[in-house]
Amino acid sequence: MQVAQWCDAAGADALHVSTGSLFPHPLNPPGGFSFETITATYDAMISSGMSTLRNYFLFRYPLLRPIFYLAWFSG
Repeated sequence: MQVAQWCDAAGADALHVSTGSLFPHPLNPPGGFSFETITATYDAMISSGMSTLRNYFLFRYPLLRPIFYLAWFSG
């Protein structure tokens, strides 16, 4: 609330608040990766990108997860 009040006092017309997403920005160093969390929520993103369907299969099937894990930590 305090930050919103400061913004209002400074003349802001609006604030956008977001909880973000499960993926960090590509320029930030990656941390741990929870396949259980992403498997439960990622299906909502399948239609929103070029590689999302491929990624969904990599997250969904435990046999394929090492492929994503290697790519995640190689960056």
